Amino acid sequence: MPFPGRTRHASHRPSRRHQAGTIALAVALGMVWIAAGTASPAAAASGPKVAIIVGPAGSQTAGYKDWANAAAREARLHTPNVVRVYSPYATWSRVKAAMTGASIVVYVGRGYGFPAPSSAVLLPLKHDGFGLNPVSGRDNSTTRYYGEAYVRTVELAPNAIVLLHHTSYASGSSPAGYPEPTLTVARRRVDNYGAGFLAAGASAVITEASYPPTYYIQAIFTRNASLDAVWRGAPSFHGHVTSLSSSRTRGAIGRTDPVRTGTGYSRSIIGWPATQTSTVRQEPAGCAGTLQAGIDAAAAGSVLDLTGCTYAAGATVTKPLTIVGATIRPAAGTAGLVVKASDVTLDGLHLIGPQATTYRDGEFGITVMATASAPARRLTIRNSEIASFGKAGMWLRYVSDLVVEHNDVHDIVYAGIMVISGTGGRISENTVARIGVHGAEANDNNAYGISLEDQGLPVTTDFTVSGNTVTGVPTWHGLDTHGGQRIAFTGNAVSGAPRALFITTGSGRPTDITVSGNLFGSPAPATDNLLAVTTYDSVNVTVTGNTAAGWPAGQFFEDYRGLSTGLVVSGNTETP
Repeated sequence: MPFPGRTRHASHRPSRRHQAGTIALAVALGMVWIAAGTASPAAAASGPKVAIIVGPAGSQTAGYKDWANAAAREARLHTPNVVRVYSPYATWSRVKAAMTGASIVVYVGRGYGFPAPSSAVLLPLKHDGFGLNPVSGRDNSTTRYYGEAYVRTVELAPNAIVLLHHTSYASGSSPAGYPEPTLTVARRRVDNYGAGFLAAGASAVITEASYPPTYYIQAIFTRNASLDAVWRGAPSFHGHVTSLSSSRTRGAIGRTDPVRTGTGYSRSIIGWPATQTSTVRQEPAGCAGTLQAGIDAAAAGSVLDLTGCTYAAGATVTKPLTIVGATIRPAAGTAGLVVKASDVTLDGLHLIGPQATTYRDGEFGITVMATASAPARRLTIRNSEIASFGKAGMWLRYVSDLVVEHNDVHDIVYAGIMVISGTGGRISENTVARIGVHGAEANDNNAYGISLEDQGLPVTTDFTVSGNTVTGVPTWHGLDTHGGQRIAFTGNAVSGAPRALFITTGSGRPTDITVSGNLFGSPAPATDNLLAVTTYDSVNVTVTGNTAAGWPAGQFFEDYRGLSTGLVVSGNTETP
């Protein structure tokens, strides 16, 4: 059966340009905060909206905020559109604004449901909603309950998920000090508590009386599974599931999972549990299946447009293909994409690895598997974000006519962009940041922003490295070539590296290297072994028209051991 991704002929591909840089990175890692007197710009943010709410809970409020902050950190890894509303500023007006358009709502706070010992009838204005601050900024104890009548006025995103934590009654439980409910009462509470949220557009309401929300945030964004599978897969799962048909919401199904059969009603789900996480994320229908299945089914030479799709595993490309727009989050120790073919274009992707603190061989954003006799030709990588990998953002061995442009590569342990035995290409207008900040000690503190190497293989030749911004390589080299031939480093900006540019031997002597028009900014925070430009045993290296700013006097250039021949160093500017 054909994979349901959207494939188009390359000539019809829409123009896409990702402007990498500090501003884009700040937005990508940003978060919207709603506090006293602030308005939310969340509607302008892109990606599924996540609203995280903490109600007043007296002495427990601080602990609830810890849970909420952990959930927010996880959500921020997957979408910039994260809105937090915390007590003492969690008034109904702010909570409603935060929930509007949200795909995921997290609430950690008090609950008041029905049936309740204190009420003989259901009170829609008070029951089955939120416990919030009646007045902004007063305290973390005074609570007013806003029931399902309020909740029904909210317009959630289609197929949203609502996560309720520490919320009495919502999972069927009784508040502290009251007797355990019967199964019948517990089911009524679950049914009633879900009704308002389901009417507001939620596909399901999941409740956890004593388990934090972070697992659910991660699972919804990284797994392609039903909400029922996510709920059953939680570490808090007890295995005592009973089901109910809702009497409040037509067609809805509820489940409880008590600690023991008939007692300890700490978990529930109600709504349409078969809803897929990809539906909550509002991914296009073409995202179904694995990334590998989509690539395998796509016709050679076509465009596989996966804009808005998220995958929890990487894939291998074995045919000419253009892949557009996917978010790929490979498992630890694996690569996001392995390229084994020529004429591959990767455009507008987000490859987010598992960590950026420990060196781990095999952990790449993009890697190429080719040979000297059959290189990967005409590989283009553009407009993409690559972050948080234990070895390299790009590890490109045996490539020819390579184009790497307008990418944002950050938080990598060993190398941002590494070309090994490449023949012809350009690396231009990329932003490379925070390379080797953690974990570099595993390689004698070696780390590289952009490097053209051979590693004992044929040397890299005929490359232009231009217009790139490299910041934060605190242990080693911002730009580098080992044995490269006919390499031009032009118009780059490098800062935060003790050796901004290092030209040294590999399988052969570096030959015909041009260094011009670069800005070598301050090496701070590095303080030792500082040199803006270093050559070693090179042939015909020209260093002209560069600026070094913020370097100690006399540390612009050194030819280590004086072995180079044909050196030209002139017309450079040094400023304090």
